[in-house]
Amino acid sequence: MTDIDEQMAASAELDQYVEREFVPFIEADKAVHLIETKAKEYGVLVGRCKGLENKRKIIRAYGLLNSKKPTVAERQAESETTDEYKKIIDDIENAWAEKTTLETYLKAAEMTFELYRSSNRRQQIL
Repeated sequence: MTDIDEQMAASAELDQYVEREFVPFIEADKAVHLIETKAKEYGVLVGRCKGLENKRKIIRAYGLLNSKKPTVAERQAESETTDEYKKIIDDIENAWAEKTTLETYLKAAEMTFELYRSSNRRQQIL
């Protein structure tokens, strides 16, 4: 089971609150735990995305410098069609997909905790 599958399973557990007005403490605790355990992974993914973007620029620049084509457009086309450049583009897409997925799960966990807080406030008022 991959990390994303585990996150989806955790998120499925958190999805059960939608039909209720009250969010139990156990669900809020799970949400906080998810945020605590995945915060570092999220930071790593953000750094990976930025690092891959910089690496893409470097690979493209090397391709432009090493090209023997006469025009800028031909040099750009040649540098952006190398296997190394295509691979870095795939890596960037995958990193952004992982980051966005994790970001969504973290946001859902935050929302679950906020629902718990607001439902507790409502009960304390009544």
